[in-house]
Amino acid sequence: MKRIFKKKHIALALSVFLFLSLGAYFVLPDFFGFKYVAESNYEKPVPTTVKDTEQIEQADEVPPVLSPEDLIVVTHLDTPISLKAVYMSSWVAGSKSIRNNIIAMVKRTELNAVVIDVKDYTGRLSFPVTDPLLVSVGSAEKRIPDIKSFIKELHDNNIYAIARIATFQ
Repeated sequence: MKRIFKKKHIALALSVFLFLSLGAYFVLPDFFGFKYVAESNYEKPVPTTVKDTEQIEQADEVPPVLSPEDLIVVTHLDTPISLKAVYMSSWVAGSKSIRNNIIAMVKRTELNAVVIDVKDYTGRLSFPVTDPLLVSVGSAEKRIPDIKSFIKELHDNNIYAIARIATFQ
């Protein structure tokens, strides 16, 4: 029996299939005006007029005025020789009862560090910010409302804090 398809025909068919698939995924949405949007439960404020855009640009030029309670003294702990950490999502870090249990666990075990999710793969920051540009584009979500006092609590308990910043998915 004679072979109908040769290896080069199969390779050509797969190449054509791959080309058409990628074209359908990347080109057709633009052709029909459709955009892929990440699902979320927030509405991102964007500048709608030229005046809004000018206000955002001007906000970059003027440094924000900080109140005395916004000023904190940055403390650093030396990195432990043997780093043993537990991971906290931003939602867990924002829940005082759960994070207190984790701090207690770190204190009674050989753990010595905590990894906190401060920016997830969507680009959303986990704590409130005061930068006008970040506020205007909706970069922050109030998952850890008291992050400054939380970091201070970790340092007071000699727990090394690590910020997890996702850069891509």
